[in-house]
Amino acid sequence: MSSKNALSNLIELTSNVADAFTTALYQTDMETGTLKLRAHLTLSSHLDTGAEIPIDENSLPGKAALLQKPITEDFSIKDIPEMIWYTHDEDIKGLMVVPVVRKDLEGVLLVDSKENYSFTPKLEKLILGFADQMAWYLSLENKNPNWIDGEPPDFQPMMKWCRFLAESPHRKALSERFLNVPRTLIHSDATAVVWMENDGVGRVTHSKGWGQSLKSLTIESGTGLCGTCLDRGQPVLIRNTMNRTEVVFDENEELKTFRSLMVAPIISEK
Repeated sequence: MSSKNALSNLIELTSNVADAFTTALYQTDMETGTLKLRAHLTLSSHLDTGAEIPIDENSLPGKAALLQKPITEDFSIKDIPEMIWYTHDEDIKGLMVVPVVRKDLEGVLLVDSKENYSFTPKLEKLILGFADQMAWYLSLENKNPNWIDGEPPDFQPMMKWCRFLAESPHRKALSERFLNVPRTLIHSDATAVVWMENDGVGRVTHSKGWGQSLKSLTIESGTGLCGTCLDRGQPVLIRNTMNRTEVVFDENEELKTFRSLMVAPIISEK
């Protein structure tokens, strides 16, 4: 999916979830120090699509961008301030502005409502999640302008496989798909999938290429490469295992030797 289409889909999703009057994504223009409208969905005929909002404290979007902190407003208890993204006054009841940040500030996401004065904590969390996804796409565009209208050919196989993973109907199917990474993406001799159980111990549910069953092994936080990955929540990569012995799963394992090893976390926002 192109980032252009992805951003439009995220805007529509945000608008529907928030029951918004206007949902607008403004992108940072660092040369002018302003925010410019990138994508939007609105019920207003007065949205100023050409507005350039300064990144300063004189407007809510500009202030959220400047401070890089979310701003929520309930206008049942205060006067409605000037809303410079409209050319005409609108009877807005509530508003949330979220900085869209990857590594750097990419823009702001503005969501206002004529139906609700406030946003529930659950809704705020959802909007923050949508903003994170938008930040990813905007950051990707800045590094790879060709992504705006479509995926560069070199990335298409990877994105196709990622979508295939995301469409897994259940954990077993996801595990099986992880186990069968296309060799055009990752060339490996052995693969294993570990899931954490309710008792806090990890167990190998699917594996191939190890020359033995791994289901009797247990993975504990901080023990071995898998336990280290679990503890840190970050990938662990051993490029060259020469002259070193690594525990991969637990100390009772008896594995054949591999020249390199990688462990990556499976992280769910849930």
